Amino acid sequence: MKKLLLGIAAACMVWTAFALEQAPAANWPTKMVKIVVGYPAGGPNDIIARAIAQKINVATDQPVIVENRPGASGTIGSDFVAKAHADGHTLIMNATTHSMVNALYEKLPFDADKDFTPITLVGESTLVLIVRNDQPAKNLTELLATARSQAGKLSFASTGAGSSPHLAGEMLRQMSKADITHVPYKGSAPAMTDLLGGQVTMMFEPLPSALPHIKAGKLRPIGVTSNKRIRELPEVPTMAEGGLPGFDITVWWGLLGPANMPPGLAQKIATTVNASLATPDVRNKFDTLGITPVGTTPAEFRSVLQKDIAKYGQVIREGGIRAN
Repeated sequence: MKKLLLGIAAACMVWTAFALEQAPAANWPTKMVKIVVGYPAGGPNDIIARAIAQKINVATDQPVIVENRPGASGTIGSDFVAKAHADGHTLIMNATTHSMVNALYEKLPFDADKDFTPITLVGESTLVLIVRNDQPAKNLTELLATARSQAGKLSFASTGAGSSPHLAGEMLRQMSKADITHVPYKGSAPAMTDLLGGQVTMMFEPLPSALPHIKAGKLRPIGVTSNKRIRELPEVPTMAEGGLPGFDITVWWGLLGPANMPPGLAQKIATTVNASLATPDVRNKFDTLGITPVGTTPAEFRSVLQKDIAKYGQVIREGGIRAN
């Protein structure tokens, strides 16, 4: 009888824990959902968040707003969400930079891994290594040969210290052992202007803003940073194919919540968001941004995040990089 009672008690405890875990998922959302964006309105994070917010509103019949909290490379918005209740009503649409901040900043009010619950990887894109069309180098092998023979004379532009284009350039330097000078800019537009003007040799640029100059014949694509070729530039090899095995920088956007969200709740939000990624209007919106819709489980997104935190952390520490 004693064993029977202990067994019943144990079963009750398991059921109670299960019920507590599932209850928030069954009732979500019960009020307005806020999706925070740590950047100004109009950028990819903002556009993606608003597209997803509209779909969550339709699917759940609850109001969903996007709140921009820009500053400090997105860390102001991240800090706000890290301190919010883990009930699924305060979320953040973040990007690859989230996996870099632990290494970039000496002091952060949060931990990019421990203080967040990854929900779903929403979309992916790539960077393109571009040079002026009159650059003699036709491929990565020729470009690196020139860099090695003219130590310190070739340069790469970036959109600022610690940005994805900067880390791509730093990874290029570290993996190729070529002495290439980093020239940081305050944004993509001035960097692109100087590349077109010949003040810098090369830069890694997001696909949507690089593509018009490539199609106009002003810039030549040398390689894409993803681990496979892309449909927009099928003839352009990956950096790995070009001679740097293991070079892989995928730019991603993903939805996260505060730490300790119940697994059932995180999965329900992921399922709701992932369904929206299959709708034609969202896919068309992503297509205009050069972004491929993905949609994952929380566990799959956490795996991507942890892998990138380790990968970029190593590049940042080896390069002695610090955020501006």
